[in-house]
Amino acid sequence: MTSFKFQKPDHIKENGLVVKWQFIIFSLAFILGFFVGPVLPKTPSEMVFKMVDMLFICGTILLAVKLAREGWDLAATGFTILGIGWGVIFAALDFQHLEIDMEVRTSAAYFFLPCMILIAQYKPFPTWLKLFTVWCMVPFIISLFVQKINPHNEKLLMTWLIWGFNSFHIVSLIWGIFFYRQYKKEQKDLSKHQADNSDN
Repeated sequence: MTSFKFQKPDHIKENGLVVKWQFIIFSLAFILGFFVGPVLPKTPSEMVFKMVDMLFICGTILLAVKLAREGWDLAATGFTILGIGWGVIFAALDFQHLEIDMEVRTSAAYFFLPCMILIAQYKPFPTWLKLFTVWCMVPFIISLFVQKINPHNEKLLMTWLIWGFNSFHIVSLIWGIFFYRQYKKEQKDLSKHQADNSDN
């Protein structure tokens, strides 16, 4: 009979992997969303934007896991809800040839309103990043009201939706850089602390 030895997870190592992967994932989503998807023909472009949405969801869930492990429950909840809300955006691409397309896309605002406020409760974020985080929900909320009041004004709807998409991908890249730099600083401080202890 084969025996399996239980391996206790190395949380420091796992945290490092989570931080590195979220940075890579948000960077890829940013590059594909801004520089690759817009220049491709229609069908491959749609596939790229699907991949961008998938990457974005993965990045938010990774941060939710990281912050939950560290005890930042409100922000972790926010990132979880953001991942769920972005799933609405992911699904909306399949409805873009139908009349309900804009209604599906703008409905993501119902998730973005609470989640961005919760994410902004992460105390280590500088004030400017908290404000930018909260701002990201504004274009989607405006697009939701536009869709309810004047659903045939697709030009105005798309303007606000594009503002929303761009804001989210910019702030997600900033999140990625912030957590990566935070991790590197923590590792540097830990190494310095260990070196001081070894000298004593």
